[in-house]
This record gives sequence, structure tokens and C-alpha cells, in this order.
Amino acid sequence: MIFPRRVPPTCALYVFLGLSLTAAGTSTAQERPPAPAPGGAASATRYIIGAGDVLQVFVWKEPELTREVKVRLDGGMTLPLVGEVEAAGRTTTDLTTYLRTAYARFISSPNVTVELRQANSARFYVLGLVLTPGEYPITGRVTVVQALALAGGFKEFAKTEEIVILRQEGDTQKFLPFNYRKLSGGSASSQNIDLRPGDTVLVP
Repeated sequence: MIFPRRVPPTCALYVFLGLSLTAAGTSTAQERPPAPAPGGAASATRYIIGAGDVLQVFVWKEPELTREVKVRLDGGMTLPLVGEVEAAGRTTTDLTTYLRTAYARFISSPNVTVELRQANSARFYVLGLVLTPGEYPITGRVTVVQALALAGGFKEFAKTEEIVILRQEGDTQKFLPFNYRKLSGGSASSQNIDLRPGDTVLVP
């Protein structure tokens, strides 16, 4: 469905929001390590830690080593005993494994868990013929339809059947098609994927 020119942009936004809630639900993927506090919003299995993220480092029965740490702009952080640690570019699972090995030099069989508290580095972008193009934070699960709703819906003459998601995977840039016209007609639901940090939604 393409919005007629006479429909005000605010009405278009309500339609987007309604569809996004129906299609995606309200659940978010959360990381649940055995730490004493609730988990962050992003999934540890694929989220890559970046500068500005806040991590909870929990060392079982070692309260002086358990703390909340913000990743610096250079990607590092400082922890007691082990000193400087490169956090950026790793998942929380990778960092947990590294810290268990590092703390093993000082503690017998350390039980270490790293939890994502604030995903401040996670962003996606919506560009092109939308009402509010720009950068948006990822604080949980965000589908393509939800991203378009956050960007205010389409402008006139937007080619909703030719939307593309740009995704960088290593040295390869992928171009993932998204046909909103087909999706609104009840097909192509598989194209309404979850966005990842760094994804760009282009609306021609």
C-alpha cells in the first residue's frame, strides 16, 4: 500500500506504528548472564561492543572486582588486577572468556560474567524519502518496518517497493531488498528483518 498524497504524514505514521507492533510484537532479545542485576537490551550473541557502551563486570564472590565500566573512546577499559583491556570489537561472550583467563592468573577458578548495561554505540540509519531521516539508537529489537515508523513514514514519491538495507559484514557490503508494497499486501514478510548496529535503510 502506498499512501495517497491527500493523507497527512501523521496518519501515515499511525499506520506504520500499528503495523510494526503487529508484525514484531513487543518482546526484545535480552542477555541473561548469572549476574545479580537485570540484563541489557541487546543480545550478547551478536552485539559487538563499541565505544561508549556500559558494561557490568561481575566476578563471583569478589565484590571488589565487580563493577560497572564504560568503554572509552579508544575502545579500552581499565579493570583491577588485569589492568587495560580492549573491549571494543568483542561480544560480551568473547570478553567474558578473555577475562576468565586473565583473572585466572590472580584467582583460582574465577567465575566471571560480562553483561551489557547500555548499548550506547548501537545505531542504525534511515535515509532518503522519509519524513525524519537520520541516526537512531538500537535499544532492543528493531525491524525495518519499525525503523520506517521511527523515521516518520514516507514522503511523496517514495519508491516503497525499492527500499534497500545496507549491511556491512566484515569486508563485504550486503544489499538487502525490502518491498514495503508487497509487505503491506500480506507477502514478503521475510524481508522485515531485525536491524543490526550500523545498518542503513535507504528509501529512494
